[in-house]
Amino acid sequence: MNIGGKWEGINILHTDPGAEESLSCKACGMEMEVHRSVIGATQRFEAMAKKSHEHDLWFCVNNRLDWHALLVNLSVEQSVTSSPSLKALFQRDIDAIKAEHIAGE
Repeated sequence: MNIGGKWEGINILHTDPGAEESLSCKACGMEMEVHRSVIGATQRFEAMAKKSHEHDLWFCVNNRLDWHALLVNLSVEQSVTSSPSLKALFQRDIDAIKAEHIAGE
């Protein structure tokens, strides 16, 4: 199953089976799609140990779009910088991308 995207916790989420009714992408705010009761690893070390468990896999419908990848990358950069002025600059770029690509922004 190829769902695109790469950032666990932003545009890809794992939850306990049935724990959430709906979730929104932390990058673009769109409602995420879900594959329920997936059996598999949710972390790299779990996969390396060939372990798996049941979980719900959430992913953003926009994961394969270039503008969404840029949003995700800007969100990551914004979260790791300690500079308030850089955070504000990242936010302006994020807001501009959302305004261009998401209805109602």
